[in-house]
Amino acid sequence: MKKRYLPLVLIAALTLTACGRDAEVPTEAPDKITTEEEKVVHDFTSKDPEEAFASYVSDPENQSDEASDAGYEIGENVVDGKYVFNSHVFSVNDTAAWGTNGRDALFNLCDALRKGEDTFECANEQAYSNAIGGRLINYYFPAASNCVKEVEADGFADGVGKIEYLIPKEDFIEREKAFEEKIVKILNDNVKPDYSDFEKALALYVYISQNFTYDQEMSDNLGPEVSGDITTYRPLVEEQGICQELSGLYSYLLMQCGVQADVVCGDEAGHIGPGHQWDFVRINGTDYYVDPTFALHEPLSFDDHTPLDYFLMTDEVRSAFGNFDPATYQMCGQGEESRSYYDIYAKDDSFKELRNGYFLEMDTDANIVKYCEYDTNEIKEFHYED
Repeated sequence: MKKRYLPLVLIAALTLTACGRDAEVPTEAPDKITTEEEKVVHDFTSKDPEEAFASYVSDPENQSDEASDAGYEIGENVVDGKYVFNSHVFSVNDTAAWGTNGRDALFNLCDALRKGEDTFECANEQAYSNAIGGRLINYYFPAASNCVKEVEADGFADGVGKIEYLIPKEDFIEREKAFEEKIVKILNDNVKPDYSDFEKALALYVYISQNFTYDQEMSDNLGPEVSGDITTYRPLVEEQGICQELSGLYSYLLMQCGVQADVVCGDEAGHIGPGHQWDFVRINGTDYYVDPTFALHEPLSFDDHTPLDYFLMTDEVRSAFGNFDPATYQMCGQGEESRSYYDIYAKDDSFKELRNGYFLEMDTDANIVKYCEYDTNEIKEFHYED
């Protein structure tokens, strides 16, 4: 076992990654997802003024194999004790920012795309643009990143928005189906529906850490010519990514299993770009920061285990790990006005003990996380409540 030090991949993520607000709209589709076995599996014994209420509560008892029957309320996408794909995920924070019209239009768009349709219902033109414009698709229906766009001329009329496919429709349907299978496999391999929010968040934190690497080449060549390649979808294909992508994937996986999560970004104190991007996660009603990029495994660090430093952080800890300025924190893609919709603060430090070491295992029956303490190399136990 080794003494504590910051892995090179994490230093690269901090110093070289442009993980801010300028790479939200994708332009080119990456290769298709395959559904091979995962490398590591842990068995853990913008505001719309015209508001309309959502009408997307599906009845699980009436679910079928048809593509139109994949919309569940958050956390209810469980059939026979296993997760199934949920095409209707959207955070409460983004609902406050984008409005129920924007959210509902996105849900209609997702349903239409899964069936290969060319139109979808939306309350107004603003909801249409918000739903198909890129940012919401990237975070809440990643399979469609770089695959569809708004029809610029006469794209919306009489409550209906048009879809322009950027790749052949049959190729998109195949891509989307493989994406659903991949997401469901990740969930069922790593979390169980009866896990607590804490257990789900930790299980998927370890999954991201152990199954992905930092894309140094992408980081070194950031610019307008590659910004469109940065999507939540890409890591699932290439098993690597930068902070914008890995934070998006972590948030998406959490939402799929019922944990509220958003992606936030911030800048170093006294430094103007590039920034960094991480997650804002709600555990049992309390908000925390999680940085899956800084937690990526490194063969020469922590015996290749997952460092727990970046899991369920407070404002103070987040600032300490990277010198980030809380005054710059905002929901990604929404600018500084996002602070007018909700507070981006994390004050509770109930999990500070975990920052003393790296992850070994989690016993969900006994509510114990075992970790190796950095300074002493001793195996410790952290006892948690559901």
